Amino acid sequence: MHNKASLLNNYTCQSKLVNLKKQRKRFQILNLFYTSINNYANLIFPYRFKMGVIIGILAEKEEI
Repeated sequence: MHNKASLLNNYTCQSKLVNLKKQRKRFQILNLFYTSINNYANLIFPYRFKMGVIIGILAEKEEI
């Protein structure tokens, strides 16, 4: 028999793991987004301007 504390602890660990997986997925999507902008911008813009654009976009998306 599990007591309530161990069941609660088990649930907490599982929910933390789920959150971690969601964060990782979100990071992968953001990273893909960043990489695609970066690759496109490499063809056109100088480095300093490009970084300003990327930071501006991320700030607009409220990621930073």
